[in-house]
Amino acid sequence: MRSTLPEDRLLYQLAIAEHVMHTRLDADLLQSRLTITGYSVLLLIWYMPGISASEIARKTLISQQAAARLTTRLIQIGYLKKVPNPTHRKILKHKLTEAGHAVLKQADGIVAKWERQARRQLGSQSVESFFQHLHVLRTVFEK
Repeated sequence: MRSTLPEDRLLYQLAIAEHVMHTRLDADLLQSRLTITGYSVLLLIWYMPGISASEIARKTLISQQAAARLTTRLIQIGYLKKVPNPTHRKILKHKLTEAGHAVLKQADGIVAKWERQARRQLGSQSVESFFQHLHVLRTVFEK
């Protein structure tokens, strides 16, 4: 087996970049009492009204139990509420509260700032190429 330093390994570099990004975003979102995952949950509920708990878990890459704990916490701090589904009264869906909308707007500004900075650093051609490379990596691991 050929020895390769971790710094020279693609997957190691991807993991480090993701960790650094999460750490920075979590720190910046802390003022809103959110983590990047909490922000993602609020964004999904805003963008996809009526999204199921299992779909929230899948799209945020966390377990259903973790998604349930997180949505419960977001309800407790006043960012979400449960409302009856208009077509199935016994089914409750999550909905953003007024405070949830406000904090999502604030958090989205924080995330957008970092997105703009990353895009500026990479340049438009590199961003497009980066997305293509990420798509290739996803297909490699989905097989």
